[in-house]
Amino acid sequence: MVETPTLLLSEAIREGAKLHPQGFGRMCIELPDGTRSTCAYGAAFEGAGESFDRDYPGDTRKLFESLFPALKNRRFLQCPASKERGNACVILDLYGLMFHLNDSHRWKRLRIADWLSEQGY
Repeated sequence: MVETPTLLLSEAIREGAKLHPQGFGRMCIELPDGTRSTCAYGAAFEGAGESFDRDYPGDTRKLFESLFPALKNRRFLQCPASKERGNACVILDLYGLMFHLNDSHRWKRLRIADWLSEQGY
């Protein structure tokens, strides 16, 4: 694994988002034409220098927590999309919230990165 102690989650998403179009439902999706799409986590993973071409045994969450220690914080956050709409959508920890914004609200990865950056991630 690449050591990235100073790389913020938002920065890794921005870097990884340059590599593939956005995907939903899985971190990395192989497309029929042989290319890939990645969700916000997939973009962060590749933006941190990791590769989906290698096998990573074990818990994906622990892998991401090792790359981005901020994800170890189990503090719950209100979904920023629900704040925009004026209703309570869901309250999740940061790890779950990123999946939620990508898959449920279809936020663009750069929008997720911008929000994370505003929160200090």
